[in-house]
Amino acid sequence: EEVLPIDDPDKEEVRAAYERSFLGAIAMFRHPLVYDPILGVHVVANDVCEDCDVVTPASRSFLMDERILMEYKPYRDLVTKRELLYGVIGAPSDPETAKGIAEGLIDPRQMPVSKPTRKNTSRSAPHRENECAATQEDECLRDEVGEHESRDLTQG
Repeated sequence: EEVLPIDDPDKEEVRAAYERSFLGAIAMFRHPLVYDPILGVHVVANDVCEDCDVVTPASRSFLMDERILMEYKPYRDLVTKRELLYGVIGAPSDPETAKGIAEGLIDPRQMPVSKPTRKNTSRSAPHRENECAATQEDECLRDEVGEHESRDLTQG
């Protein structure tokens, strides 16, 4: 009897890693971390986490598709458990940093990467642990860009 690659026990680890990566990509696309200018904080778009306290509008077709996807337990666990979701989409920044990123004053690629922890998995928790160092970094970034300088991002 022929063993198909997906049924090969030697490939189980690779298959599981691919599945996690694929589910993460779907979650990142359907539930990105976005800046809400009205609330002044990062929020998860189309949030379905168990502790969600902000309702974001979603289309009827999105909700129908999400209901189908949520039938698959690994996906449901990923998008309903905030700590798991933040592991894929990133943890929210503190409100001042989030606003600076949204306004183009702070380049998020220049910020240190932090792993989701119990401290930064609440919706509006600080992104960086050492707030003094974070303030100094933000000041350096503002000095480089110019705090009140307006830049036309369409120009190269």
